[in-house]
Amino acid sequence: MKPAMQFLISITTVVAMLAPSIATAHPGHTNGLVAGLAHPLMGIDHMLAMLAVGVWSAQLCGHSRYAVPVTFVLLMLAGALIGFGQSVPVAVEMGVVGSIVVLGLLIARAVRPPLTTSLLLAGSFAALHGYAHGAEIPAEVSSLAFVAGMALTTLVLQMLGVTLARSWLSQRHRLQRWSGADFS
Repeated sequence: MKPAMQFLISITTVVAMLAPSIATAHPGHTNGLVAGLAHPLMGIDHMLAMLAVGVWSAQLCGHSRYAVPVTFVLLMLAGALIGFGQSVPVAVEMGVVGSIVVLGLLIARAVRPPLTTSLLLAGSFAALHGYAHGAEIPAEVSSLAFVAGMALTTLVLQMLGVTLARSWLSQRHRLQRWSGADFS
């Protein structure tokens, strides 16, 4: 295993194991950064979406491969700032769930739209996720620190998705070469 992948897996494991317990270890003394780092790991919707964005990005070609995760994080942050202090409408929650379904379909069908379309899709999904998570920022923490932590964990989850997809594609390619079978 490559050192970069080992490092990514190690960081992800540490954040996943420690952040939720640290964030809740001292009631009334919540750290905004730690709460933000933990928040994406506490909801299956966010974890699935971030991993899916990473997997889909790994399937894309050219600049889309890098632009989609960056755009997602930036528009998620914008959505979080808009959602701060708001309630989450049912339509936003449905959009969050719908984004996971659409991302799953894009991955399963290996859809590779043009850069503009990829960015519009990722940006739309990001704004929904950001709004929902921004509305959930605890009042007792720094919202800036919270969104910084949320952005960092989001990037780690996306890069984990990229790493998993590349690893799987590499293994599939080796199996095809070895067996002579076509797994398309």
